[in-house]
Amino acid sequence: MAKLINHLAARLRALFVNRREAARHEAELEAQVEARLLLSVSLAEGEEKAGGAAFGGSKLIGSTCNVSETGLAIVLPALRIGQTSITEEGCVLRIVLDIYPAGLIEMEATLVHYRRLEEEEARAGYLVGVRIKGMNETDRIRYLAHLATLGLRGPTTDRNV
Repeated sequence: MAKLINHLAARLRALFVNRREAARHEAELEAQVEARLLLSVSLAEGEEKAGGAAFGGSKLIGSTCNVSETGLAIVLPALRIGQTSITEEGCVLRIVLDIYPAGLIEMEATLVHYRRLEEEEARAGYLVGVRIKGMNETDRIRYLAHLATLGLRGPTTDRNV
């Protein structure tokens, strides 16, 4: 009897945790907002392979699709910066985001996922999801203030990006 009770209790706990995680995931999806901002993507210091700049420039120009506190969905024309693929494990990206009229915001991010956009879609290239690793305090404050103007969060929240 005790085994049955323990088994049922474990199943109920698992069910509760799964529902709580699903609710958190839904809340995160709702916290994202469609936003079109211009940006440039380059490799963080020390990431580019030798001779990479000679093979096609040192940055990609793109735009955002969605922005959130913890990540961005961006559209890029390619997945290579010089000779380095941004899909390589551990590749750290330097993203400079133009948040008009606040100015430029610089952040470091890592690639989470990517997919090629189909020809039927509005834009050509790749849809790339990145997770924000960090930014300096001034840029973080301006970024969070921008999210507040989009209705994503209050400007006085103290959570780190």
